[in-house]
Amino acid sequence: MINSCYRRFHWFLVLSLFLILLAACGENSTSRENVVQQKLIGTWVSEFDDRSNKSRVVTELVKDGSFRETETIFKSSGEVDISLHAGDWSFDGANFKRKYTSLEGRPLSNSQFGYVTYAVQEFGGDNFIGIDNIRTLTVRFSRVLVNAKP
Repeated sequence: MINSCYRRFHWFLVLSLFLILLAACGENSTSRENVVQQKLIGTWVSEFDDRSNKSRVVTELVKDGSFRETETIFKSSGEVDISLHAGDWSFDGANFKRKYTSLEGRPLSNSQFGYVTYAVQEFGGDNFIGIDNIRTLTVRFSRVLVNAKP
């Protein structure tokens, strides 16, 4: 009887310790996510080639989870198009995600929301590499001053 109680108590302690360690690991990754998310707040510029056009995107990530974006497209014909977009952003510990709720200044309905996800690689305080696996695009994001030109 005593031996049986001892075994139950022993397994209870082992299970309790395991759960405490598991919770501590979860808090650590959540705090890392929060630290990186706080570092992402600000204005970023990215430039990339998309077929024959070149794009420059200035994105302002706001603390409340919203973003505003100015996209300048330099066409091979010499034309320049400027579009304003907005939406919500998040960081899940590995991916920088944007949900577009407004394109070219026009609000979108729920069924029309656009989504872009970048797997974050090589995050530094002033730049990071984002990999868009859907469009097979690698983009360098660099922090800029608030008044960056599109």
